[in-house]
Amino acid sequence: MRLRLAELEEIRRNPARLRQLSGAGGWSGGWSYRRALHFASYRYHRNGEDLRGALVYLQDLYSRLFKRNAALSGLESQLAAYAGSYQGRGQAAIDVQITARIEVTKNLELSGEVARLDLGEGGGYDLWLFGGAPYEWRSELRMPLLQAYFAIKMGVLPQQVRVGFYFFDSDEYDSECFNPALLAAARAEVAALFSEVDS
Repeated sequence: MRLRLAELEEIRRNPARLRQLSGAGGWSGGWSYRRALHFASYRYHRNGEDLRGALVYLQDLYSRLFKRNAALSGLESQLAAYAGSYQGRGQAAIDVQITARIEVTKNLELSGEVARLDLGEGGGYDLWLFGGAPYEWRSELRMPLLQAYFAIKMGVLPQQVRVGFYFFDSDEYDSECFNPALLAAARAEVAALFSEVDS
């Protein structure tokens, strides 16, 4: 069984939902203005941080997917602000639109998309998800799980990985490096939450 990392909080609140959720693991399809902005951001990085090319890509994508032009200028502004903030950080993006696949049990995998992986300070890594408006995300179970997963994937200690969000609506970054006790607590909670999957 594969579940999306984004579904973890729903399952935490209502474990009975586990029986109803299955299989998609990743993007389930359908376009939104936000999703188009994410794809334009990926294009920006994949084409050598070419903002002009990313804006043309966004305009083309928008014209093909959406009938009303009302939101386009706002999305263009957010994409330009994103590029400026990225440049201002002075850290290099290693990869974008990365699929994380976290094996929980032999019968269960948690899967999700990570927007960007940067080379961080001191040989570490910064892991970014994309969001709209800022919110309190630190209590989400997926975040320490992603920190631990990418530490293994990149061959570094968990304390060399920071996880967080870039929020398009406020043009700000927010990140955290969870301590070993919180990483262990997250693993234990996931194991308990899905203990019946293998039984």
